[in-house]
Amino acid sequence: MGANITIVARNVDMLKLAETEIQVFHLPSLHYSFFLHFTRSIEKNLGAPDSIQFHGKVPEYVFTCAGTSYPGLFVEQDIQIFETSMQLNYFGSLYTVHGLAESLRNELLAYGINVSLYLPGTILSPGLQKENLMKPEITKELEGAEDGLTPEQCADALVSGN
Repeated sequence: MGANITIVARNVDMLKLAETEIQVFHLPSLHYSFFLHFTRSIEKNLGAPDSIQFHGKVPEYVFTCAGTSYPGLFVEQDIQIFETSMQLNYFGSLYTVHGLAESLRNELLAYGINVSLYLPGTILSPGLQKENLMKPEITKELEGAEDGLTPEQCADALVSGN
């Protein structure tokens, strides 16, 4: 029993950090592969074709962050429209992410594929530390003294469904 993990990233330093963190759990049966593409092509940036070719099967889990709407079925979407949508929506609104997850959940049921959307509040991370340096006081007050979750706690909750 093992796992094949493919990571696609736009930042070499973050990719190397993730690789180091994952290797802590290395078991003889685990195989890791890491792909990094600096192109703007969605096909290459997603890394799925490389992962499928390397591992010999379609990924079981795909985690992505995104956000415009070009109506059409996801599985029939023209790659250029999909690429434009992803580029425009990288910093998309929460509603866009909700809408995409809802659409995919309904469309992909026919293929036996489940889609989950997980939106934790505060994630204790270097990004939060940077955010807190610029965060207005009113925002801090509105957020309150929420403790937040570690990335590991978020991953556990997402995968376990709790």
